[in-house]
Amino acid sequence: MRLEVYNQIKEKYGKAGSWAVWDFKEDGEFRYDLNGRGYLLNNVVKRFNNVKSQADLDKLELHNKAVLVALNFGQREETIEEFIGVNEKLKDVDFHCFHEEFDRKGNVKGYSGDRRQKYGYQDTILWGAYMTDLIKFQEDGTLAPVADSKSNSDYLKTLLNNKDFMEIQINGLIDELKLLGCKDPIIAAVGGISYSKLNSKTYKDKLIEEFGPNTKIVRVPHYSNTNTQIDDNDYTSYRELIKKALAE
Repeated sequence: MRLEVYNQIKEKYGKAGSWAVWDFKEDGEFRYDLNGRGYLLNNVVKRFNNVKSQADLDKLELHNKAVLVALNFGQREETIEEFIGVNEKLKDVDFHCFHEEFDRKGNVKGYSGDRRQKYGYQDTILWGAYMTDLIKFQEDGTLAPVADSKSNSDYLKTLLNNKDFMEIQINGLIDELKLLGCKDPIIAAVGGISYSKLNSKTYKDKLIEEFGPNTKIVRVPHYSNTNTQIDDNDYTSYRELIKKALAE
């Protein structure tokens, strides 16, 4: 990954994208409190934002051989104590998506399964890959979170069925991956809905035309326990699901 490309992606997509790299508890301090209320991010986010040289970037071991594409860009609901004021704070932080690290408390609404990804993608081609969402562009091409970002919401279903809207999303994704310099990448769609869109004949053909005949679209299980039916702390089983998906 060249520093020039990294900085261009950071400037254009940094609020909605990130990289599949995390710090681990075993390495010492691995998370920090962004808003003073318990909204915790993995420490690697600080490293993403402090890259000053090619040497700094090389230490992260990022690559463009694979890309993770989740469904939609959302924002935190600030009615939850830990999330109060966080969206304003996040405006100053790039590459924070997919890197929440707060502990689950019962069935807290809005809990994120982000941390399962760092164990699930470990020792696979996905480690170091670029991460983004399929749905994140307004009509003018600017980034914006989806108002109701639950995957089963009527609003999101309406957007997914809007052909013109989806053309904007696919074309935006293509521009994003072109900037990344992808050639014959593995495009790992996170979850069934993202996969069904990316793997539909029209969009699949378009992606192959743009990025090469060996471009591969695979479905990897979503990292939430709701989708996998795997216990939150059963990282090994989740990783096996990831490896199986990549091998198919």
